Amino acid sequence: PGFSNYKTFEGLVREQIKMLEEPALKTLKTIADVVRRKFIQLAQYSFAGFPNLLKIAKTKIEAIKLDKESLAESMLRTQFKMELIVYSQDGTYSQSLQHAKNKLEEDENDEDTKKSVNCMSVGISTDSNATLREMRLHLESYYSIASKRLSDQIPMVIRYLLLQEAALELQRNMLQLLHDKDGVDYLLKEDFDIGQKRESLLSRQKRLMKARSLLVT
Repeated sequence: PGFSNYKTFEGLVREQIKMLEEPALKTLKTIADVVRRKFIQLAQYSFAGFPNLLKIAKTKIEAIKLDKESLAESMLRTQFKMELIVYSQDGTYSQSLQHAKNKLEEDENDEDTKKSVNCMSVGISTDSNATLREMRLHLESYYSIASKRLSDQIPMVIRYLLLQEAALELQRNMLQLLHDKDGVDYLLKEDFDIGQKRESLLSRQKRLMKARSLLVT
């Protein structure tokens, strides 16, 4: 940023960025679990009556969830490591700094009248307050940039890997299973109770059709 006490500024920024990492990873894990449950619910609805197919679908959902979650976690950790560089383009930083200055001036204009102090204390406090004011402005400016950057990147990584890529991979895997002619009969073997119910219904239908035929004739 080009001001005194840059090392202090850099250290404070890094400290704030590090505090955001664990909550982001916790959010990732929470969403990964939600997506896994929704995929399993969809599989249970779609493959009801086909226990073998449902079992394999659940296994694949778990494997894909772990893989994509691990990859997303790695990408987010890398993103936070890059944020520790403390970087922004000059134009972006200048705009953010000007916005912070305007906001601070508005806040200061809304304050009540200052307490009266002697001339000596005014001189001392003015220097100290000016330094703190400058540091506050730069911290707020950069933190605004970094937080906006992370608020875009984190949801994008989660959405891309845990939703889009996970769904596509699951779809490919399930289609590949059904293309395996040797195993498709096993996968599409119905639940025993459902098979019995179907046979019972078909038998009842045949008897009813026969009875109807006899009544008509």
